[in-house]
Amino acid sequence: MTRPKIVGQRSEADIRKMFADIRPNPDQKQHVFGLKQAAAMSGISDGLLILWIQTGRIKPSQENSFSLPGSTEPALGWDRYLFNDEDIAKLRSMVEQTTVKKSKQPAHVKGAHYTVQELAVEWGLGVDKIRELFEKEPGVIKLAGPASKGKRAYVTLRIPEKVAERVQRRNS
Repeated sequence: MTRPKIVGQRSEADIRKMFADIRPNPDQKQHVFGLKQAAAMSGISDGLLILWIQTGRIKPSQENSFSLPGSTEPALGWDRYLFNDEDIAKLRSMVEQTTVKKSKQPAHVKGAHYTVQELAVEWGLGVDKIRELFEKEPGVIKLAGPASKGKRAYVTLRIPEKVAERVQRRNS
């Protein structure tokens, strides 16, 4: 059985309970959420929310900045930040702005050469397997950069549609 951590005269659990249902103004019908709840409601991890607070990207509406006797650190750590409904709405809009939305355009334009990644997605194979299949195939365009100072040379493959169709027919 683990013993509760005692901070000053009260346990840490007692202190957390005291702040569980704090409302900024009793007349307002606004909800207040802790860091974990705010992160979950906005669809991000606790760590990302902490990073956004540290970098000043978001400023929670309320912060409990008291410390216990004999301590210089805040009593509740990251849980000292409280978020209201407006903060949650702002977080959600930030998440939407930072989320990369995939376009509904096809991955490959008819008539253009395939990239290794496009074929890997289309065929459901790994990038390494596609490279293996096409690295010695005639008709594949190989764009190679020279090696420099002990670094390996990089080779970019562009695969014409006809070559991809030929390899697909041969392997099926």
